[in-house]
Amino acid sequence: MERHDMTMRAARYLLGAGIIAVAMVATAQPAAAQDTCFETSEGSMTYPALCGYVFTDQTQPADHEYDAGEGVSNVQVFVTLQDGTPVNNTGYLDCDPIAGCGYFNFIDWPKAGTYLFCIVDDQHTETNCKLRDDAIMVTVVLSPTGYYTELELVPPTPPPPPPTGPGTGTPGYWKNHPEAWPVQGVTIGGVLYKNGTANEISAAIKWMGKVGGDKTITIFSSLISAKLNVAVGNDGSCVGLPEAIASADLWLTAGLPAPNGHPVGSGVKASSAAWTLAEPWHTLMDDYNNGKLCAPHRD
Repeated sequence: MERHDMTMRAARYLLGAGIIAVAMVATAQPAAAQDTCFETSEGSMTYPALCGYVFTDQTQPADHEYDAGEGVSNVQVFVTLQDGTPVNNTGYLDCDPIAGCGYFNFIDWPKAGTYLFCIVDDQHTETNCKLRDDAIMVTVVLSPTGYYTELELVPPTPPPPPPTGPGTGTPGYWKNHPEAWPVQGVTIGGVLYKNGTANEISAAIKWMGKVGGDKTITIFSSLISAKLNVAVGNDGSCVGLPEAIASADLWLTAGLPAPNGHPVGSGVKASSAAWTLAEPWHTLMDDYNNGKLCAPHRD
């Protein structure tokens, strides 16, 4: 047997909750010791091999290339034709004292062509790569020196921490719980709604209870609820939410030139250009108030 050094070219695909990257060799060049494959010779015939490592990027998180100590064992590499016909597979990969963990070697690779590769482990047991949504299509180019392949198994990104806070309330909640409003009140469209002022909390609640075609009331209700939800300690960092709150606030501020200047009760219709501008802000704030974004909903 002979050893041949190889260069690599990478592509990526999803494997269940993780990501796998595959690198196929195109040319033979000097490289690191592990970038090698064996080829088998019988008489005058030489059979190229395909080899490589299944690994996770632990010591070099940004390079997506195999480094010593990153190999993964207890997985198998399966290969099929595009129609699902089996081509080759490894046994379970153990930790070899010389080659290290995760090393695999297909002796007598059949021929150049396009194949489907997939990884089999305890969670992903289907061996027919055609039936796997996470299989990758790889074109193997014929080379007398064999093919070096890397399969990178990247751990899934940890899920974000669960949202915290007292929970968001809808306009219905805030209408029915005036005692839960912060004592400093809330300002909407330049108007402070606070007990002991010209505009008591009850004035805001009265607007929130009106039903009709005036879209200024619609967005007033979603805006004041969003501001109250943030004021009582809910996370308000959702993508676009701070901008939506600020934009809706200006839109409802009296005396400003277009496209703003639509105080609550000014009679903006759903068919108007003004509502076309403001409706996305209302939709985002409504989702937030219903606990669909970065803060949980109240029980």
